[in-house]
Amino acid sequence: MSETVRVERARPTDAVALARLAAAALPEPWSEAGFAEEIERPEARVWLARDGAGATHGYLVVHRVQDELEVLSLAVAAAGRRRGTGRALLERALASEPGVRAVQLEVRSNDAAAQVFYERLGFRPVGRRRGFYPGGVDALLLTRTLATGDSS
Repeated sequence: MSETVRVERARPTDAVALARLAAAALPEPWSEAGFAEEIERPEARVWLARDGAGATHGYLVVHRVQDELEVLSLAVAAAGRRRGTGRALLERALASEPGVRAVQLEVRSNDAAAQVFYERLGFRPVGRRRGFYPGGVDALLLTRTLATGDSS
């Protein structure tokens, strides 16, 4: 990842930039209001990757539920893909959550690039939700189990 990109917690004022990035990167993007609400939830952790000029290059939204994290949304701007931004976001989230034993998420069954990305990060398929996404696309359920005390 570029040395000029830093990962930090999102603030309510970041909701506009997060919504813009989501609109450019995802088929069903969250709205500005959706991000603002999520940032305020006590169980939510919203991380963003920002360059030295303050531009948002990626984000990660997770919920902490006891000793698990659930990834709700991860997006990286097209220009920043394959540069370690997504990995940096996930690693920062894990490093900031002591005691996490597992990370769960859903990924589109027709998104091969995302599946490869998560596989490289140690996620394994554990199930399928048929017709989960609009248009009848299945969701693959993925999990990554962490060793006790391991956050990477």
